[in-house]
Amino acid sequence: MDALANDAALATDATAPSSHTRASVPALLTSQYSHRYFANFFHDIEAPTLSTYLSEAGYNTAAFHSNPLISRHFGYDEGFDEFYDGLRFVESTQLPETVTSMYSKLLRLLSRFPYEPAESVTKRARKWLSEAQEPFFLWVHYMDPHGPYALNRQLGYLDKYRSERLWQKAVTSPDEVSDAERDRLRAAYRDEVGHTDKYLGKLIEAVDGMNETILALTGDHGEEFYEHGQYSHPAELYETTTNVPLIVDVPGSDGTDTPTTPLSGLDIVPTILDALDIEPRTGLAGESLIPTLSGRRLDREQVIAETNRGQTAVFGVRTQRWKYIVAEEGKELYDLSVDPGEQNDLSGTEPAIESRLEEHLASHVDSHDVEGGDKLATVAEEMDTEVRDRLNDLGYL
Repeated sequence: MDALANDAALATDATAPSSHTRASVPALLTSQYSHRYFANFFHDIEAPTLSTYLSEAGYNTAAFHSNPLISRHFGYDEGFDEFYDGLRFVESTQLPETVTSMYSKLLRLLSRFPYEPAESVTKRARKWLSEAQEPFFLWVHYMDPHGPYALNRQLGYLDKYRSERLWQKAVTSPDEVSDAERDRLRAAYRDEVGHTDKYLGKLIEAVDGMNETILALTGDHGEEFYEHGQYSHPAELYETTTNVPLIVDVPGSDGTDTPTTPLSGLDIVPTILDALDIEPRTGLAGESLIPTLSGRRLDREQVIAETNRGQTAVFGVRTQRWKYIVAEEGKELYDLSVDPGEQNDLSGTEPAIESRLEEHLASHVDSHDVEGGDKLATVAEEMDTEVRDRLNDLGYL
C-alpha cells in the first residue's frame, strides 16, 4: 500500500460511509447514503452500481471476494460478467438443503479460515486479469483483516480455535478481555493487514504497465480495540470505525497534496465516472475528486457517515477539525485536532460549532427518507443455510 500511495495522485484518509459492511459496501458501489441499506438489502434498492455503469459502457467486469454479506445471494453480482463470492450452493444445486447444509458445515469445520484468504482471492483475480479483454473493471474485496484475526498462522488449525475463541470473547464480553489479550488482538490485526498488503502488491503487479488503468483503494470500515469500550466494528461512528485509507490514481492527473476538505468513500464512484466521461443516471451522494487530483479545492466543508443501532439511525458529521455524532442516546462533539482519539466530549461547550453541524445534519435528514432498522437480523432465519452459517462465523449474526 505504501508503494501504491507514493505513486498515486491522491493518498490520504477518508470517512467510510458506515461502520459496518452491510451498509458501507453498497454505498461505496453506488455512491448512495448508507441509510438506504439499513432496512433494505442491496437488491431492494434500485440504484445503478459502478459495475452496471461500466458493463453498459462495454467494459468486461469481474469481482472476487468471499464475504457472504456482499454475495450474489443479496444481488451483488449485478453488472458483473464474472462474480466469485466463495458460496458453493446458492442457486447452484438441486440437492436437498439438509445435504448442502451438512456438507457446508463440514467444509467450514475443515477450513482454516471463515473466509477465502488473500492468497487465494489474489490468485483468482490475477488469473482473470491474464485473460481479460480491455477495457475491464475489476473489484477485489479482502477479508483477512476481519475478525477472527489469525493470532499465529504458523500454528495452523490449533491457531484457528485459539483465534476464534479470543475474538468471540472480545466481541461478546469486551470488559473481560485483559490488557495482554488486547495486545494480542492488536498485533494479530496488524499482521493480517500486512498479510493482505503482501498479496495486494501481487495484484497490483498484474496491472503494472497498463498505463491507462485507474486504481482506487479504500476500506469499508475500520476496527475498534476497546478505545470506546468495544471490539470489532460496532454501531459507532468514532474514527476507529470510520477513518479509512483512500488511494486514487487516475492516468494524467497531476497529483495533489493532502486535501484541505474532508473526503468520503462515497466519492469513489463519481470520480471514476467523471474520469471515464460517463454521466450518472441518478444523483450521487459523493463528489468527483478529479478537481482535487489537479490541486483544486472541493466546495464542501463536511462529510456524513451513518450507521444503525437497533431500530434507530446514528449520524456523524465530520469536518477537517470537528466530529459531531448524534444518536438516540445523545450527542457528542470532538475536536480532532487535539483529540484524535475522541476521548473528550465537548458537546454543550462549543455552541456555535455544534449549531452549525446540527444545521447541516438536519438538512441532510430532512432531504432524505432516513430509515433505521436492521433487515439482516429480522430475516436471518429465512436465509439460505450456507449464507446464514457463514454470516454467523464472521460475527454478523
